Amino acid sequence: MGKTPLYAGFAGIITTIIASWLAKGHGINFRKAIEALIEGAKGTLQVGVACAAIGIIIGVVSMTGLGSVMAYNIINISGGILWVILLLVMITCIVLSMGLPSTALYIVVAVTAAPALVEAGVHPVAAHFFVFWFGVLSNITPPVALASYTAAGIAGADAMRTGWTAFSFSITRIYHPLHDCL
Repeated sequence: MGKTPLYAGFAGIITTIIASWLAKGHGINFRKAIEALIEGAKGTLQVGVACAAIGIIIGVVSMTGLGSVMAYNIINISGGILWVILLLVMITCIVLSMGLPSTALYIVVAVTAAPALVEAGVHPVAAHFFVFWFGVLSNITPPVALASYTAAGIAGADAMRTGWTAFSFSITRIYHPLHDCL
């Protein structure tokens, strides 16, 4: 139909409001609509800040050619051996993703680490799944391990021990993404 994504989002909101009027007692009035807009704006702030920071990172990576340089160096260091490339990319993804939420970490590893795998002959979809897998693994890998430390705080457990335990449980699953890429 040639409509923009913004138009589709706006039409979805209007359709939801109209549909709510059809259910008795659940209609969205002006007050509820304002409350929903306020909640939506609050939820957007965190994503907006992350997107702004990632925009800066992508700009730097694009302008400096860092993604291409990393891909070139990883392939040269590995001697073109795929399992060594996978190991180097895995370490790169864990280090670059430390402390980032999943959306931000995917963007970082997609522009820096995934090109090395694609250049080595890995299917692009498999390469992106691989880098995302190990990027997310950084959330439970000490020393940063934000998710593990949060869980330790909730459980009242030792943070570093929780991080290493989470890492040891998840590292056994590495076989699957490596297998898919080979």
